Amino acid sequence: MKELVKFYNISFQFRDQLLFENINASIQVGEIIGVIGKNGAEKSTLLQLIQANLMPSKGQLQLVQKLMTSFYVKQKVES
Repeated sequence: MKELVKFYNISFQFRDQLLFENINASIQVGEIIGVIGKNGAEKSTLLQLIQANLMPSKGQLQLVQKLMTSFYVKQKVES
C-alpha cells in the first residue's frame, strides 16, 4: 500500500508545554482513521499536524500524497 503521511519522531510544543513527544506513525492510502479522547487531549492538534497545518517542533513529517479528506464529528457532551 502507498503511504499518505509518515511521522518520524514527531514532537510538538506550544509555548512552554510539550504536547506530543517522539510519535512514529504512518497513514496508508485507503485507511480510515479516527482520533478519540477527552476534551483537551490535543486531538485537534494531532489532526492539524497530520494535515500539515502545523509543523512539528522536532522530528520529520513527510507528506507523500496531499490527497486526503478530513472532517470533524461532533462530540457527545457528558453532563
